[in-house]
Amino acid sequence: MGRPANHSAEGPGGRQTQTATLHETPQLDLAETLRVVSAAKREAFLSHEQCRAAAAKLVELRPFWSRDYHGEQFSYPDNFYARANDGGASTYFARAAEANDGMVEHFPEERRLLLAYLGRLLPGREVRVRPGWLGPAFVIFPAGEFLSREPGPVHIDLEGLAEMDLHSSETIYFSVICMIQPPDEGGGVRVWNRRLEGDRALEDRFLDQARAVPEEAIEVTYRAGDLLAINSLSPHQILQFGGARDRITLNAFAVADSRSCNVWF
Repeated sequence: MGRPANHSAEGPGGRQTQTATLHETPQLDLAETLRVVSAAKREAFLSHEQCRAAAAKLVELRPFWSRDYHGEQFSYPDNFYARANDGGASTYFARAAEANDGMVEHFPEERRLLLAYLGRLLPGREVRVRPGWLGPAFVIFPAGEFLSREPGPVHIDLEGLAEMDLHSSETIYFSVICMIQPPDEGGGVRVWNRRLEGDRALEDRFLDQARAVPEEAIEVTYRAGDLLAINSLSPHQILQFGGARDRITLNAFAVADSRSCNVWF
C-alpha cells in the first residue's frame, strides 16, 4: 500500500505531529492512514457554491434545528452525542428515521457525496448509514455563544461506541467534519497525535495527559468545503472563533473494519 502524502507542523516544544492529505487513489486507505496519523484533510471537498446553498437551506430550516447544550450549539436534524449527554437517547432513536428522511429530502447531494467519498477512501468495504441511527448531519455553533468566548473541551468521540471493542486491531473509529460555513475568524481544530488505548475508564487521565502537552498538537484551519477526518480516539478540540457568522459543519462518526463501514451522527 502506498504511503499517504503528509504535511506537518512543529509546536513550540519542537515535536512534530502530522495530518495526511487525502488523494483519491487506489493506494489510499483511510482506515490505515488514521492508524499512522491522527487526522487527514482534503481541501475543497465541496465547492463554495455548494456550501453557500447548504447554509442558506439550513437557515430556512431553522425552526427544525435541535437545541443542544442549552443553546451553546444546534444540530439539524439531530445528533447522538448531545442526546446521549442530556438523557434524550430514546428520543433520538425514536425519530432517527424521520431525521434521515429530512436529510434525504433537503440535502440529498451532500449526503450522497459524503458517503460515496468514504466508499472510495475505504476500498473493499460497504459504506452505509448505521442501521437505526441518523446518518450525516449538521452542527451549528452560533456567533456570540460559548465558542466565541473560549475554546471547546479537549475530548475524544466515544459516544456511540459503548458496545464496541476499543482493543480490536481490526477496527478503526473516526470522525468526519466538512466545513460548510467557517466563522469570520478562528474556529479551527486542534488535534493531538495520540490515541486512547485500553479501557474507557482511562479517558479522563488520557485527556489530562494531552492537555498537559499543548505543544504536541497541530492546529488545522478550514476554508468552506474542506473536509477533515480524525481518529475518534485521538484528543481534539474546537478552537474559539470570532465575528458575526455562525460556524456550520456537516458531520459524521464512523466505524470501519475490513468488510464494512457504518456511519452515523
